[in-house]
Amino acid sequence: MDSTMLAASNSQNRVLQLVAMVNVTSSTVLDATLRLHNVSTNDSIPGRPWPGWIRTSVIPLFFGIVCFLGILGNGTVIAVLLRFNNMRTVPNIYILNLAFADLLFMFSIPFLAFQYATSNWVFGQALCKIVFAVDGMNMFTGIFILTAMSIDRYFAIVHGITSIKYRTVRNARMINCCMWLLSILVTLPLWIYSSTVSTNPQQVKCDIVWPKEVFSMYFTIYAFVLGFALPVTIISGCYLSLVIYIVRSKGPRSENPRKSTGSRKVALLVLSVVAMFVICWLPFYVIQFVLLSNQDVTLAIYISYYSSLCLSYANSCLNPIVYTFAGENFRKNLSKICHRRRRKRRKIQRGRRVVKKGIFKKASRMSWTLANFSSNDNANYGNTLGTAIELDTTTTTTESCQLTTYSDIISDEPM
Repeated sequence: MDSTMLAASNSQNRVLQLVAMVNVTSSTVLDATLRLHNVSTNDSIPGRPWPGWIRTSVIPLFFGIVCFLGILGNGTVIAVLLRFNNMRTVPNIYILNLAFADLLFMFSIPFLAFQYATSNWVFGQALCKIVFAVDGMNMFTGIFILTAMSIDRYFAIVHGITSIKYRTVRNARMINCCMWLLSILVTLPLWIYSSTVSTNPQQVKCDIVWPKEVFSMYFTIYAFVLGFALPVTIISGCYLSLVIYIVRSKGPRSENPRKSTGSRKVALLVLSVVAMFVICWLPFYVIQFVLLSNQDVTLAIYISYYSSLCLSYANSCLNPIVYTFAGENFRKNLSKICHRRRRKRRKIQRGRRVVKKGIFKKASRMSWTLANFSSNDNANYGNTLGTAIELDTTTTTTESCQLTTYSDIISDEPM
């Protein structure tokens, strides 16, 4: 009898533990999902204080800096690539789409920064899904396009003659459209399971609510394989093949030296962007797998998580810096835009000085006329008045011509 009661008691305890586990929300502290944004409202861990100021002050400030630099840098890249016809090449089509993906993500950062600062989401469920999906699409689209660029570089250097009829701007645009569609399909779980969650009557957060807790682990592995491991493996294979080919053949013999040098510079640019992606994203995934294997959230893991999160976000504003330093044609066209704007500004200032000079001459002539009129006799009143009117008419005509010239200076200058 006692053994039966003891067994029943143990079974009841197990049931209670299972119910407690089921009732735990799928969004736990530092949940190992793609770019976790939810943070527990409990700002303490056993034995030490939880540095909540990192989440509410440092993270939003860092996000604001990344957003400003990202919009400025990626917007400049897009403007340069669209401004000059000589920049519409196959590699630049890929870079243009990379910049668009980063710029799109920049517009979602303010919403995330607000949630971190206030621990509350006030923008509704629809915008919650959009922000989380754009967040995931930024990562997947970026690595997919980098993979396509690496494959393109391989064919451009190793199979330059045979691949030239396939490596067209039109085909590059079609490939980029496929990369965007693929990233949308890959991020479907974010579109489906991102939702607003009420933690208490006064607080709502935007989070990924999985049907089962184990889905969080599955999605972390899924994102790592499709968004990091597999693309980086393909990219590494492409560049390893390039190195072997260059060492054996000492460069593409079928191409002229100038074109060969240009292809290698583009390959170096792509490799630099890929290296930047790996540096920014590898720590994030390392922390994710540490969280999967370790349930004890320490202060070191807490700080490491947010540091890796900020580093992954910074990748979107660092790419334009790589384009500037590694892309020679990009630097030249950017300097052309800056030079044209400075030249336009100088012409406007010169036109304003011409107008001011004309007004000053008119005032001087009028002063001279009035002085001459006051010193003459009454008998010469009519002649002096006529002279003044004539001078005023001549000056007005001169000023009108000068104003017309100034308007021509402004309107004829191209943007």
